[in-house]
Amino acid sequence: MDVLKAAQAHFSGLKPGAITVPEWGNAKLSWSPMTLAERAQIYAPLDNGEPASGSTIFVRVLVAKARTKDGKPAFSKMDENKLLHGVDPNVVARVARAILDHAGDTADNAGSTETAKNG
Repeated sequence: MDVLKAAQAHFSGLKPGAITVPEWGNAKLSWSPMTLAERAQIYAPLDNGEPASGSTIFVRVLVAKARTKDGKPAFSKMDENKLLHGVDPNVVARVARAILDHAGDTADNAGSTETAKNG
């Protein structure tokens, strides 16, 4: 088996992640392993060229990766503003950190050093 096939086999064998969010009516969210393309999109600079902040990264993570129990996206790009301005930032951060930690990203990459709490 060549190295690329081994790498692809490893990635396809990674387990999905999941979290229950009590503050959101015990919503059960899941996510698949993060690809490099998804990472690039999540950490991409803002339209003005500035680096994305922790809050923006957290929201991008939820939009890109969070799925409902039936596998549908929990949020759309149209929800970004509401997530940034009308949702408890501590809960958004906790869920996004769980996804990032599962993906092997550290919370430091997303602008915080607090550890995610999965439930």
